[in-house]
Amino acid sequence: GFWEAVVQTAVLRLHRRRVDALNWRPNVIVFGGPPSERRHLIQLSRWAFEGHGLSTYGYIMEGQVGQAAPQARQIEPDVRTAVAERFPDMLSRVTVAQDVYEGSGSGGRPEAFAELLRDLLALGENLLLVRHDSVRSFGSRRTIDVWWGGLERNGALMLLLVHWLSQRDEWGAARVRVNVIVDRAEQAADAQTHLEQALAQARIRGIPNVIVRPGTDVPFSDVIRRESARADLVFMGLRPPADGEGAGFVARVEAQMDGLGTVVLVRAAEHFAGVSLLFDD
Repeated sequence: GFWEAVVQTAVLRLHRRRVDALNWRPNVIVFGGPPSERRHLIQLSRWAFEGHGLSTYGYIMEGQVGQAAPQARQIEPDVRTAVAERFPDMLSRVTVAQDVYEGSGSGGRPEAFAELLRDLLALGENLLLVRHDSVRSFGSRRTIDVWWGGLERNGALMLLLVHWLSQRDEWGAARVRVNVIVDRAEQAADAQTHLEQALAQARIRGIPNVIVRPGTDVPFSDVIRRESARADLVFMGLRPPADGEGAGFVARVEAQMDGLGTVVLVRAAEHFAGVSLLFDD
């Protein structure tokens, strides 16, 4: 009873407190299905968020609630045990939805998946989409590449995640490269200076890498593939699906990741104050 009272009081105080950049902590929900099939999501969540916020693993079973609820209750202890083996501080929850897209997933329904992403962004959620390389996984955890389109919310969130990752023993020796693509050679010097200043102000131990695109007809994905094909982990900003875009969105994103290992696509919420979190001035 004592701890329940303490938790209840603390949650109410946190709920009433105005959230700003200096006291922001992530409340992470990982939608992963059976934990045995998504161990990489649990592992990545532990590396990135342990000690920085609250994480919950959500297993959504598709079906009629009345029919599937007994099975959900039956497997929940096993799910909790499987999650705790890799991330003892992660909560877990098994729930039932008539349509899995009421909760999570991509599967073979790109239109529904794109609609889900648009809805989550409309609700003000930060999104991380993980494409896991089943062969390479996280490699030797020696190289992290960040592809940054400029000083915006996505870049700030990616740098924050990389900063937290680099504090872990498993990634502490990783070389971090922050990559920016420019179209003309005369843009490179200014881009390099701004990138160096941004990394210094954010206290990120990273290598600024400005790349001049060989030509405007060369797709950005070709440049990214050439530079990051051997990276152990790649972070890229995510351009969300436009209204009515489904299969085209999935095809575009898959082409963007083609030839890379494990990739994390990042889309920060409109209200995310990542710049204030990272930068002193």
